[in-house]
Amino acid sequence: MKRVLVFDFDGVLVDSNRLKRDAFFDLFSFDAKTAPIIKKILNEAPINWTRFDILKEVFVSLGYAYSNQGRAGILGHVFDSVQKFVNEYENRYRRAVRDQILAQGVVHGVRELLEECQRNGRRLYINSATPCVALGELVDGLDIRKYFAVVYGKPRTKVLNLADIMRQENAVAGDCAFIGDGKEDRASAEIFGVFFVGIANEWNCWTNEDRFPVVKNVFEAIARIEREEQC
Repeated sequence: MKRVLVFDFDGVLVDSNRLKRDAFFDLFSFDAKTAPIIKKILNEAPINWTRFDILKEVFVSLGYAYSNQGRAGILGHVFDSVQKFVNEYENRYRRAVRDQILAQGVVHGVRELLEECQRNGRRLYINSATPCVALGELVDGLDIRKYFAVVYGKPRTKVLNLADIMRQENAVAGDCAFIGDGKEDRASAEIFGVFFVGIANEWNCWTNEDRFPVVKNVFEAIARIEREEQC
């Protein structure tokens, strides 16, 4: 049995990928010229970037601060001038996203699914790229923390988080499964040889032709894990 189940948060337990993406555009809706800049940054951002990195790149791209030697954020004497904007807009972003996700709630049926997993003796974890403070607000506001042994977010990487989970549970790869919808989820699982089930969406473009099982939602993911256990 896969006694340890690891869930990504966005796009798995909550339908929030589009919401979070749109929130970046909403932050700068007062200035039409920012939309193509934000779109480019979101499309090209490395998989390990956080919302802080994205916002910093937006402000730098808008020319809020430059030095003769490089972009703001690289040199200490110009970093603070951009960081001021990054911190303010991250707070706005976090509040906007939080309010929308709490109003929307978890994916319908997820509570019952998590309860069933617990009844079946599984240990559940969240491993998310959302910063810990923001993730904690969401998990508590949605009243789902009770289902999870530990809730992990940034700044630690998903690889380090998964290593912690396996260590805490004294688990080997065969004891675990990871359900996610991002490249970092898949890469983390592959590093440890953990069974990975991917949830397809419009950004990852995963199909059944990939080297791992791909499903439409978390319910199908659990069903796929159960089939794997029967093999």
